[in-house]
Amino acid sequence: MSCYPPEICNDNQRRSELSAPGAPVKGIRAVEVFKTAPGDPLEQRVLVVYFFNNAIPAQLDNAHLQKFRVSGGVRVTDVRVQSVQAFADRLELTLDRYGDFSEYILEIDNSELDPIFRCRRFSFKVDCPNPFDCQPADAPAEPLPPDPAIDYLAKDYKSFRRALLDFLTLRVPGFDETNEGDLAVTLAELFAYAGDQLSYYQDAVANEAYLHTARQRVSVKRHARMVDFRMHEGLAARTYLQFQVNPAIVVPQGWAVRTRETDPARAQVFETESAASCEVEQNAITIHTWRNRQCCLSKGSTSMDLLGKLTTLKKGQFLLLEEILGPVSGPSHLAPEAADPQRRQVVVLTDIQFLLDPLQSVGKQDVTRVFWSEEDALRVDFCLEEATINGQPVAASIVRGNLAVASHGKTVIENNLQGLTLHEGPITWLAPWPSADPAKGRAQARVDVNGVTWRQQESLLDAGSNDQVYVVDTDLQGRGVLRFGDHGLGQPLPDGAVLDVTYRVGNGTSGNVGADSLVLPVAPLGGMASVRNPLPAWGGVDAQSIVEVRRDAPEAFRRVQYRAVTQADYAAAAATVRGISAAVADFRWTGSWLTIFETLDPVGREGVPAALRQAVLARLNSWRQAGYDLEVRDPVYVPLEIWLTVCIRPDYFRGDVLRAVADALSIGYRLDGQLGFFHPDNFTFAQPLYLSQLYAAVQRVTGVTAVHATRFKRLNRIDYGELAAGVLHTGAHEVLRLDNDRSLPDNGLLILTAEGGK
Repeated sequence: MSCYPPEICNDNQRRSELSAPGAPVKGIRAVEVFKTAPGDPLEQRVLVVYFFNNAIPAQLDNAHLQKFRVSGGVRVTDVRVQSVQAFADRLELTLDRYGDFSEYILEIDNSELDPIFRCRRFSFKVDCPNPFDCQPADAPAEPLPPDPAIDYLAKDYKSFRRALLDFLTLRVPGFDETNEGDLAVTLAELFAYAGDQLSYYQDAVANEAYLHTARQRVSVKRHARMVDFRMHEGLAARTYLQFQVNPAIVVPQGWAVRTRETDPARAQVFETESAASCEVEQNAITIHTWRNRQCCLSKGSTSMDLLGKLTTLKKGQFLLLEEILGPVSGPSHLAPEAADPQRRQVVVLTDIQFLLDPLQSVGKQDVTRVFWSEEDALRVDFCLEEATINGQPVAASIVRGNLAVASHGKTVIENNLQGLTLHEGPITWLAPWPSADPAKGRAQARVDVNGVTWRQQESLLDAGSNDQVYVVDTDLQGRGVLRFGDHGLGQPLPDGAVLDVTYRVGNGTSGNVGADSLVLPVAPLGGMASVRNPLPAWGGVDAQSIVEVRRDAPEAFRRVQYRAVTQADYAAAAATVRGISAAVADFRWTGSWLTIFETLDPVGREGVPAALRQAVLARLNSWRQAGYDLEVRDPVYVPLEIWLTVCIRPDYFRGDVLRAVADALSIGYRLDGQLGFFHPDNFTFAQPLYLSQLYAAVQRVTGVTAVHATRFKRLNRIDYGELAAGVLHTGAHEVLRLDNDRSLPDNGLLILTAEGGK
């Protein structure tokens, strides 16, 4: 029979009854493996059996060894009792072997023993090290039911709803409800909606991890930044506003004007970037001609004289030159309606001088002479002829002051911003004046955190842990998205922070409005008679699209090599500097290290100015390898000596044709605006000159029938047969030149001889 009942019970109650004095039956209280000295032959082979109340049943001796049975074991089985020794309170059983680490059961077949406590579990290895508690482990739980079948292709609301309803049918017997009003169906639809959102989020996160699958501008911008490609957000357009005032006023910064659209929501709004002081005398200024007639302010001019002593003019101020009367046929040869709107230009004053004109009918006339830089040199001629309109003399061109720079975008203020996304867009991006590079654009947004203005940065990568900085990203609608630090890169937002944001809305090519279209002030300003933009707005650039970045970023990363190794690398690096046409590099051992000798060919001139030389050195120092020295040199210019005999048609004057030939072979710009044949940009290192090229340039001149060279060689050198060969070669560092300047004959000589003509 079995020693233990099939059920699992707490046997403390039965144990207490067997321990009570006078119990009707006896029982085994405990079984212990006797501990002997290490190496003893009886080690782990002696069992000590204790009974309740020390009552040992009869007939338990060596004559009844068959009543003792040891069962169990995994590797060591069939353990037998060899001998029994009785004591007053216990029995000691000697076994023929010891068991393994598994559990064993000692059973004594005796009628005096309780059916339950006639056997006891024991282990031979109780004294062996064991990291676990002696308390038996809990019995294993029932195996989990199999998971329901999951359709991993379910990715949207409908498929999730169908899967949940099928699950309810399996787990809830008799469920077949399909009514949307049922609570179970409603809950299933709620979880299906949540699953649909989570599924979309998982797909979106996976897509944003790669440049070619990302759909958010922020993700694409960061991927591109990893390969040193800066994704730009476009630029807002700029223009000049010209104010007519009476009396003098100050136009404040941020004063707004808009286009003529009847719907204000569709109008383009521009705001002044700085305050402007406006004077009545600068509404219209007459150009002084010193009592001359039929005057013209010619193209390329960098100064002019204005009538009167204009003390309100300041250096750095803008002035507008504008044609207000245009030529027409008829009795009146100038009329306002014929004025050309293309003949308008804004210049920046660099100097102001005050003069006197003594030839006036009454006293002396004050004159103000103003200057501007070569960069603002007049692009067209401005006619100064006068016409009589309404009995008053009016000049064809006039000067106006009271100008201010305005940029596209209206100001929006959001106090206590909830979240980090601005509510209106597209946010305005501007580059520092006068740059129009989208890569230098900055979002026009000021952020106050708990009343303290934080600083905007392009990136948080250079921010310290306590820097109060933020970054403005844009979403797909062009709205600004604020991003703050995380203790490591920039200071994070304080808990419960109040964000007050002032930003501008308006960006891209929509701001490139035409001239005279900004005429309606958004808010009236006392003393303002009128306002307009005399020139079209410029510089508006749309934000770079995600498609463009996916296309250009990988190619830009591969195209530009920011290092120089070979001679060709150094030459190419120098040629990237603005103002350098070409360059040649050589490696030379100077005794202790290699030196790169860089020979430069500048654009449009001979000789390398100091500023350009320093710019090239700075570029090459950032690209060169360590251990290489740099030396920048001018080209070796080769002056030429050329004698040409020009045959002229009989009906052309010799002087006119020779002058045209000299113009065609000049080193500057020809009368038709094209480069002269010997212009510095037409020749570079190691470029030969073929006599056939020279003949072709001369024969293109009207009135020339033929040309013949009688001398074709280097200046002050013997003839090495260049004329016979028809070509004049140059070395790797040499550049041809022929200035034909009588004051500097060492820079080349051109002798023209005419035959024929009249």
